[in-house]
Amino acid sequence: MNLKKWGDALAWRVRARVGDQRIDNAILHLARLWRPLLRRPTFIALAGSAGKTTAKELLAGILATHQRGVANPGTFNMLQHLGQTLLKVAPWHHHCVMELSEDQPGVMDRMLPLLKPSIAVMTVVRDDHLAAFGSRDQLVHEMLRVVQCLPPEGMAVLNADDPVVLGMAAQCRARVLTFGTAAGADLRADEIQAAWPRRLTMTLHFRGQRLRVATRLCGEHWVPSVLGAVGGALACGLTLEACAAALAAVEPFEGRMQPVVLADGVTFMRDDFKAPCWGIDASVAFLRDADARRKVVVLGELSEVRSGKSATYKAVARQLLAVADEVVVVGPWATEALAASGSVPGRRVVAFMSVQQASDHVNAQARPGDLVLLKGSIKQDHLQRILLARLGRWTCWIDDCRMIRFCATCSEKDRASPQAAAVQPAPLPLAEGGPLRQPPVAADEWLVVGLGNDGPAYQDTPHNIGFDLVDHLARAHGLVWQQDTAAWVARGRIGGRALCLLKLRTLMNLSGPTLQHIARAAGISARQIVLVHDDLHLPLGTVKARAHGGAGGHKGVASVLGSFQTDAIRRIKIGVAPAVPVLDLPAYVVAPWPEALRPVLEQSLVLAVDRLLTLKEAEPAPQRPPAAPVAGGPAHPARQVHP
Repeated sequence: MNLKKWGDALAWRVRARVGDQRIDNAILHLARLWRPLLRRPTFIALAGSAGKTTAKELLAGILATHQRGVANPGTFNMLQHLGQTLLKVAPWHHHCVMELSEDQPGVMDRMLPLLKPSIAVMTVVRDDHLAAFGSRDQLVHEMLRVVQCLPPEGMAVLNADDPVVLGMAAQCRARVLTFGTAAGADLRADEIQAAWPRRLTMTLHFRGQRLRVATRLCGEHWVPSVLGAVGGALACGLTLEACAAALAAVEPFEGRMQPVVLADGVTFMRDDFKAPCWGIDASVAFLRDADARRKVVVLGELSEVRSGKSATYKAVARQLLAVADEVVVVGPWATEALAASGSVPGRRVVAFMSVQQASDHVNAQARPGDLVLLKGSIKQDHLQRILLARLGRWTCWIDDCRMIRFCATCSEKDRASPQAAAVQPAPLPLAEGGPLRQPPVAADEWLVVGLGNDGPAYQDTPHNIGFDLVDHLARAHGLVWQQDTAAWVARGRIGGRALCLLKLRTLMNLSGPTLQHIARAAGISARQIVLVHDDLHLPLGTVKARAHGGAGGHKGVASVLGSFQTDAIRRIKIGVAPAVPVLDLPAYVVAPWPEALRPVLEQSLVLAVDRLLTLKEAEPAPQRPPAAPVAGGPAHPARQVHP
């Protein structure tokens, strides 16, 4: 065992015995004793909603060419990380560069007295961590503390292009150096070029000087980070020429517009650390200007979406589709984006519930000259696995591990997840001459699919109300169920309409592949399908019909929409929300109905039948390029009985 591994093992044992919090408290206590002894180093704080990690890396890289110092590693920017960083600063160092997180109210009042910065760089103020503050004013006030704490002889380096940041100058007692593209900025950039495959270049203007600067960064949206870093270095006494020379050597930070050019000619642009909604504009601008044979975006779960998720995913998908040939959306809300397909001729949106499904699709389609932008969040998606799978065999495909680290460096990366084997289930086969084939399905026949879980353990439960509806319909009209290997089938004419009732013999969350297999074998189009399913967002007794739209978080519906790659499948939604909120919804939906609710349940079924029989014919689907086949369907086998 080498020294690093021995140290890691020892640290793990100490933390396991003593406790993480006690270790962190001890480190902070030592840092508070150590900080007053550090009189020579200049302490620099970087803050803002975006770009501060890259600005920190750039500033540390510039200063390292002329001075000795330390900076916090990676994105370790919390209070405990500040303590660890301070203990690495020696009395002979020239500087300490520290990125600060504004993740919760009051955190700056704990970090700033410990750091005691004399220089502060503020990038931009957006809506990151807004949910923790309650209002944007409170968030701005938290960031303002960084500027207010500076001594009179210190310097605040502020973004003149952001009105909120520029407004902080009025409440700062230190000197102020502004940066941006605005005419009045002290440090100004113009003649900006960043169209891929070019890296970001610009001309800097400072106190009568004019200098062309080249960076290794990708995308014009990094201009505030570059200018903030240069401004911080100027505040430390470096010249503009020294800054320019050092910038050219600093590579993009991992997962933040980091290009990976593969030997097979495919380029992956990794922007998979976080995906806030307000940052999509930068992705759109990058793709719009990029030069590539084909442009593909893989969009993971958007962060900082507090309401209106369905509308948000549709809007973002349309934005991206305007500049990309294909938009691949991954995650629980992916099917909401299918509505954007067809909005731009010759381009399409495809949706998958799991990253493994998206990886199979992207890597099967990618060709030399393609540019694939991975836009996701490290905590939710781990989209890096799509790249890793292209480079070699990848075994861990868990979609909800919640680890905040990149997969390539994860200590558990080599484990084979149970999900990987089951994420592409083989569809159940149809029996020879099964009931769907005799007689043939007519073009005007509707395939009414009650979603549920096959087996007696799931009977008479909220999650199986789709089964209950088709059973009710069959009983009321004397239709006989026939057993096929893939489904239970009952066919007949009801109210002048030819109906084929279906109960799939698979778990609900894996419905898509089997239903698609049946539809292909019988020559059934998506326009003929009507899904009947439970809805936890509707109270019991409420029934709604919809002609199209995303799954709304329902994994069974998402499996179907993802397999057919369309949201234009009609649905009857039957409310099953509990009258009193419950903590364990997965347990609630598979528990038997209480007898007291039977009358309301029966009324719901009668109402649902009426809604079904009065449904209008489906509108013709818009002409879209056919989706490339992907083995299995984008079902999510984890938590297989879950709304």
